[in-house]
Amino acid sequence: MSKPVVVSSTIESVQVFRRGATVVRRAVLEGAVLDDGVPPLIELAGLPMSLTDPTVRVAVLDVLPTTARVMATGVQVGIHVRPGLPPETAPAQREIDEVAKHIGELDELMRLIDNELGLLTGIPVPDRPDAEDGRAPPPAPLAMRLALETFVDDAAEGRRLERRRLQHQVRELSLQHAALVERVRAASTAAEVKREDVSKSIIVPLLTEGHPTRVVVEVRYIVPGARWAPAYHVKLARDGSSAVIHQRAHIAQRTGEDWTGVRLKLSTATPLRYGELPELSSVRIGKAQPPPMKVGFRPPPKGGTALFADHDRDRQRALSLVPPPATWSLPRLQAPSLQSTASFGESSSRAAKKSKTMSIDREELAASARQVSFDDDSLSDGEMMIDVVKEQSISAPSPRRAMAPPAPAPPAMRSERPSAMSAAMPAKSALARGGPGAAGLDEVVDAIVFPLLRLPGPDDHARGRLVPTDTRRLYRESAERFGRPLPFDVAQLANSAEHEAMNAGGAVPPLCLNLEDISSNFDFAYEADGVVDVVADGGWHSVPLGDRQCEASVRYVTVPREELAVYRVAVIQNALGAPMLAGPAEISVGGEYVLTTQLPTVVARGELTLGLGVEQAIKVARNARFKEVREGEGVVAMVEMVHDIDVNIVNHLGRTIDIEVRERVPTASAGAEVQVSEREVKPAWDAYDQEERGEVIDGGRRWRVSVDAGASQALTARYVLRLFSNAEVQGGNRRER
Repeated sequence: MSKPVVVSSTIESVQVFRRGATVVRRAVLEGAVLDDGVPPLIELAGLPMSLTDPTVRVAVLDVLPTTARVMATGVQVGIHVRPGLPPETAPAQREIDEVAKHIGELDELMRLIDNELGLLTGIPVPDRPDAEDGRAPPPAPLAMRLALETFVDDAAEGRRLERRRLQHQVRELSLQHAALVERVRAASTAAEVKREDVSKSIIVPLLTEGHPTRVVVEVRYIVPGARWAPAYHVKLARDGSSAVIHQRAHIAQRTGEDWTGVRLKLSTATPLRYGELPELSSVRIGKAQPPPMKVGFRPPPKGGTALFADHDRDRQRALSLVPPPATWSLPRLQAPSLQSTASFGESSSRAAKKSKTMSIDREELAASARQVSFDDDSLSDGEMMIDVVKEQSISAPSPRRAMAPPAPAPPAMRSERPSAMSAAMPAKSALARGGPGAAGLDEVVDAIVFPLLRLPGPDDHARGRLVPTDTRRLYRESAERFGRPLPFDVAQLANSAEHEAMNAGGAVPPLCLNLEDISSNFDFAYEADGVVDVVADGGWHSVPLGDRQCEASVRYVTVPREELAVYRVAVIQNALGAPMLAGPAEISVGGEYVLTTQLPTVVARGELTLGLGVEQAIKVARNARFKEVREGEGVVAMVEMVHDIDVNIVNHLGRTIDIEVRERVPTASAGAEVQVSEREVKPAWDAYDQEERGEVIDGGRRWRVSVDAGASQALTARYVLRLFSNAEVQGGNRRER
């Protein structure tokens, strides 16, 4: 296999799901890359270690000129090791030893000088001789004493100068020695690989026809460790006639790569989720029949071994034309070895006969395993998985013997014990193929495991069968091609990166919705208008998605029976084309900040109602009058309790307003001997049970009127409670204050 050509790629777009994201990269092959034609293998390096390998998809998008053709024939995920700087040439050990030897010689000279200085400083200057008894003292040898002191001082000073010179040389040589040792250490550690130097890569083989001058290759893959939550900024016009919803998103991602200048799409879906097409039932005319039994999985087709008949025949014919290799005798062996799987020629020694016997036995075992593998008409799914593990433990035969017809399989080969692979796979994955209890299982595991299966070549024992691949071995082989030793396990590094990615973000920001708590039969996507940047630090970042112009209106609501304040309520039409998910929102009116609140979920084309506080320019007054009227003088006479309500509204705004005035009249409970009737309501009101709030009330009423700028509006209503004169309403006959 030729060496792949590393090409650079950039992230074009990202789609973030509830948890995880799909990344789209593009690589453009042009210029010097295509001087010698399209390379047969290209490698896209620098991909995150948390990448989910089975989700990689490759496509060739554009080829110029159009007469040329380029097709991606496969894809393989491997490990790429970033090349380090070329290390400096390490100094020879002889050079280091010479510097150390020179330093030792200088140290020895300084020790000699120190000894000489000790001797010189120990030379005494003779004192003046003592006089004899009765005689004058002899003259002092002043000249000799001065000459001796001068000699000692000059000799000591010369040696001190020499010692300082030697000490300076030792210091310089020590620095030189340390520099040489550091160069040796740097040269020895230059080939070591750091964790940040290792990344995943995608190797794509290309099949080319013609002479293209530009090729665009697109790669898609899924990475965990990405989350998002919606947020908004609602900008309402001063008159309330229009509104702009500025849609934002809080995004947290720790995928291992920064998203810079990417087109962003946010989705409420799950990237890896099992789904089935609906099964349409047929309409039959005639005699009723029991429904056919459903099959969990489809067995392998019969006659699969016949697909390799032409290959075996032609290979056997080609091998017959090749002269047999020269025979040679085995060396003297102490005992037969299981590793001797083929006979290398005739030998008269006893050890050679034993080796040949063991080889024949092993060949029969391999033939038996092949027969079990090819007997696909009678094997169950569990037996097929057992055979895969057995075939992996048997070495491949020589090409000449591989064409021999398989021997009959002994019954003992069909073992019923569970295989290592079936034990390693979750039980729910095995049940997902249609066994009992398969409903409600996580079939996503099977969706991930299936792409890791490979179809062996025609010379392999397991040909015609999908066999699992060893991801750890693939990573190791992919990293070894760079020739730099890895001081850590690459598979463990990938697992650690995936684990760190899954912990991105932590708790959602305040007032934000956790998308994992959404339960819906439909998923929606929200696309950003421009490009965004998101750093892969695992923290939450707010990014803009775009502005949506919406229709809006402002109405006013008051409940004068409870409070005389008038509240502003904005009604905004959802113009996103998708539901507005619940989330925090900043509300501004006419460019002035009003409040921060949490919006509820609003369906597509639905209405969003926002409370904007009290409107001081609208005044409301309410008065209630009560009188009691008795009908007749008898004991069973009836009494009418008349309640009159007067509401007056004054609009001091410079525009016409729509206001809703809410009232409530008493209602009679079941079995109560009282009648409630409404009379003389001007203008007419409507029944209102406030069902939209989820708190239904009885007897609710409301006026909906328009008041011109600077005008006033009077509202009147009368209701009567009629009951027997000897009865009384619980809580008092007067219902209004």
